[in-house]
Amino acid sequence: MKIFEFLYHLTTFERRNFGAIETMEDLDIVVLIGLHQCRGRIVTLKDIQASKIGAAATIERRLSRFKRLGIVAAKRSRKDGRNIELSLSPATMRVFQRYAKTLAGLGQIFESA
Repeated sequence: MKIFEFLYHLTTFERRNFGAIETMEDLDIVVLIGLHQCRGRIVTLKDIQASKIGAAATIERRLSRFKRLGIVAAKRSRKDGRNIELSLSPATMRVFQRYAKTLAGLGQIFESA
């Protein structure tokens, strides 16, 4: 069955490139930041907490780890210095672009079966 070949290649890519993303909540945080970034919107800690992904302390702890690992970049807002604006690092964006290409390529293989 092609589905297992597809899943094998997909999970291999994920293990190799998303090692720091340990849980579904981690992935939800990263995807939410990337979604806002791609839409040209600014995302803050408050926005992520409002999404109900997890408890505030847990989100802050995960974001601290992501910042330390270079997955997420943070800077003070020019409009309101109390807010921290979050974005995915350029390296992380490149990984997600490769991920999209991998999904597209694997999808074509799966559909041709």
